[in-house]
Amino acid sequence: MKAAYWITTGLLALLLLSTGLLDITRQPAMVAGVTSLGYPEYFLTLDALAKWAAALALLVPGLVVTREWAYAGLTFLTLGAAWSHLVCHQSPAPPLVVLLLVQASCLLWRRTRRAGAVVSSGPSL
Repeated sequence: MKAAYWITTGLLALLLLSTGLLDITRQPAMVAGVTSLGYPEYFLTLDALAKWAAALALLVPGLVVTREWAYAGLTFLTLGAAWSHLVCHQSPAPPLVVLLLVQASCLLWRRTRRAGAVVSSGPSL
């Protein structure tokens, strides 16, 4: 279970860090995506910072409450993205896939903590 936690969390963190980089560097696909949803281009900066903060909270050991906030924030971020896509007649599938990854990581984190595993100490498999 601990390995599954680190795999899902690692994938999630990699996704957050890489898409945050695409956001902050204003890659044309990201600009087109955010403007097609009706958001201003500067929203990409806020999105990138939120993604990077969440990734940091998920990877840094010992930040239990911060990690819980990161999971909550990512849940709201992905649900908001899915709703934005639906309202604009676009597929909500990409943010919902990310939401599944967020929820899997969170569930596995809680289970490993409950089982007595020390997941906050880093990825020692």
